[in-house]
Amino acid sequence: IDGFQGEEADVIIASLVRNNHSALSGGVGFLSERPRLNVMLSRAKRKLILVGSWEFFVKRADEAARKDPANPFHHLAIMFHELSEAVQRGTACIVAAPDRALK
Repeated sequence: IDGFQGEEADVIIASLVRNNHSALSGGVGFLSERPRLNVMLSRAKRKLILVGSWEFFVKRADEAARKDPANPFHHLAIMFHELSEAVQRGTACIVAAPDRALK
């Protein structure tokens, strides 16, 4: 993210893989920093692909966080709310990975 500031690309694939057992008050790494999240979300000209655990982020970015600007996950909650609405409009989609245990 830091090295891409000021740049753009037709397609951006961003890994949000943070599926860990941290307390609900943390565990999101650089995504807790609004300016860095903004850089990540604003570099794609045509398509942005986010890879990660939807459930992991939804637990942290809930409705209460979206309504409380003082909440450290406020900006994440807004982002996931907007993504959910885009899915409902058909301008975004969620592709679930098959649920299988690692062997």
